[in-house]
Amino acid sequence: KHLLSRPQALRPVFAEAFCRAAQARQGDAGDSERVFQKHRVNLRFHNVPPESEHVRATVSAVTGADHHKLVSVAGTVVRAGARKVLEAARRYHCAKCGQGFAVGRDTEQRDQIPRPTSCLATARCTGTTFEADPAGSTRVDYQQMKIQDQVSQLELGSVPRSMLVLLTEDLVESCQAGDVVTVVGEVYRWWQPL
Repeated sequence: KHLLSRPQALRPVFAEAFCRAAQARQGDAGDSERVFQKHRVNLRFHNVPPESEHVRATVSAVTGADHHKLVSVAGTVVRAGARKVLEAARRYHCAKCGQGFAVGRDTEQRDQIPRPTSCLATARCTGTTFEADPAGSTRVDYQQMKIQDQVSQLELGSVPRSMLVLLTEDLVESCQAGDVVTVVGEVYRWWQPL
């Protein structure tokens, strides 16, 4: 239940646990068994219980109250954008302590990476000057698609609503316009620039 209501906080915990389990498995494996170590894991949620408070019958039922919650909604893909590359994190080096740290993208600010205002490498450093390390950037494939209410789910005279969905990494190009999909993901506000 907590995972569905706070996916942003708990997803990294589960990913770390999976990586540790894979490392332990690799340590237990003999020479005859090849085990590849994963450094990064993408958790995918599916089959959310239909009676759950996190299932929405239509795209129109997703509201601002769902912000930062995991929801499941079915819809028809009306537009699928092209595959693009997104800078997911940028590595910076502090001029004062010399340590490096990564800053991730801010999904709500249209995936911009905010410039750090203080050193995140150590709690004791008071540095405020940072140099970006282009080689330390993490980039991922992404695709935008728009899903719309299914016509069969609407009441007579209702206008179908749509929402933007951001697909990353292995989910890119997994569907095309016209497909009926069930999307399980976190709801974010995506602000338009003025």
